[in-house]
Amino acid sequence: MDLKYVPIERKVILASYMRSGSSITGKILEQNQDTFYVFEPLLSNTLVKTIRMRISSLEPLLEKYPELKIIHLIRDPRAIVLSKSNLAPKRNGDEVLSREIEKASTLCKDMLNDLEASERLVKKYPEQS
Repeated sequence: MDLKYVPIERKVILASYMRSGSSITGKILEQNQDTFYVFEPLLSNTLVKTIRMRISSLEPLLEKYPELKIIHLIRDPRAIVLSKSNLAPKRNGDEVLSREIEKASTLCKDMLNDLEASERLVKKYPEQS
């Protein structure tokens, strides 16, 4: 039996959070010459990165595109907060850090909800995980 290479078109969503390492992950995955990588908006490309979509909102896409894969990238929320505060000019760094710490509770809740949604979607769509 002669097995020939048959290219498989894959669609992948890299779902993540701001300052979580998603850009470097996208760049690493883009090193494959057959991969096209774009950061939002969501288009029908090979690899799309989004930091604004909740995992539960991706279910209709999994339903519509059976070949779609989702990579859910997680980073310790404390590191995300610190990274965001380091983006601010030094004179505003403490103020930005305080604001980001206030938002940390919401970030943690969103991440927990996304993790629960990921677990549910992996069970419902095991062939796409």
